Amino acid sequence: MNRYALTAILPGLLALASLAGAQAPGPDLAKMSNLAFGWVSMSGVDPTLEMLTSFAPNAIALRDAGYRTGGEAVTGEMTFSDLEVSADFASAMVECGPGLLRICHFQYDSNLASIAGMPGIPARTNGESVEISYAQHVGAHTTLGVSVIPQDSSRVNMVMSGVNMVESESKTDYGARAGAVVSLPHDVKLGFDYSYQRDSGTTRLNPLLTSAPDWIELQGDFITRCNTVGLSKKLGEKTTVYTAYQNITATGLSTGDRAADLVWLGVTQNFTKDFAVRANYLDGGGNYSIMWRSPIGVLNLAYTHGALLNAKDILGTGDAAFASLAIAF
Repeated sequence: MNRYALTAILPGLLALASLAGAQAPGPDLAKMSNLAFGWVSMSGVDPTLEMLTSFAPNAIALRDAGYRTGGEAVTGEMTFSDLEVSADFASAMVECGPGLLRICHFQYDSNLASIAGMPGIPARTNGESVEISYAQHVGAHTTLGVSVIPQDSSRVNMVMSGVNMVESESKTDYGARAGAVVSLPHDVKLGFDYSYQRDSGTTRLNPLLTSAPDWIELQGDFITRCNTVGLSKKLGEKTTVYTAYQNITATGLSTGDRAADLVWLGVTQNFTKDFAVRANYLDGGGNYSIMWRSPIGVLNLAYTHGALLNAKDILGTGDAAFASLAIAF
């Protein structure tokens, strides 16, 4: 593509590549991807949900069930119009002293496609996260958990005719989460957690866009905070209801501070000891899953209609489907 053709579409590129109307892609372009698909967004919204991929306090359910070690693999795909994002989790857990140690790896990768918040501009994104968690009981009614996040990186490339016009990357300087689950009378559980993450970002602009003699590099630092509180209650041996509220706030963005408030509620029905169905409401979207305990482990299949609605202005409306298999010994 020649410079005259690029000049003709440059005003639209610069206006639309910014996710909040700034004059050009800022250093936070990849951080926007991280907010949608990174560790904070993908590490769960219900602090009382007992699943192996849940945050540290709930992962100890493995140890409570009498197992000493285990692992889980999760794979899925999220689709937002032309943008398709594949995601994979892998976690390993082992009994450690009075508690449970877990290491989790998560990665995502998209195709090259137009994004709703950047119509007509092909882009691709990918990222990778590592979480190390530890949880243990404190007293008869409380479980505490902590996580450190040594890696949570995201990348966005905007491409025209096979040439990278914009390259953006976000990397975690440090991140951590702490939380607790408290068992109350009448089969009620109260859970809460707080995470804090500091990232640095860099966006590079091709000289074909700027007429500069070399790439222009923009740099910034960002803070992400996440607060979650939730409540669950068993209505009987087979039915559990739950609700949660989560606030995610990112500051330091060139496009202005960004906040998302998520409301989650749902019900789990155990038809037998080996088969359960869940139906959930999450911030306007519907989430449905089935769980089956087989001789080789626990299989989960989940579907979400209206996935990541907190990023609807960027991604548009999408769906997600995931499958997971957990094995414990």
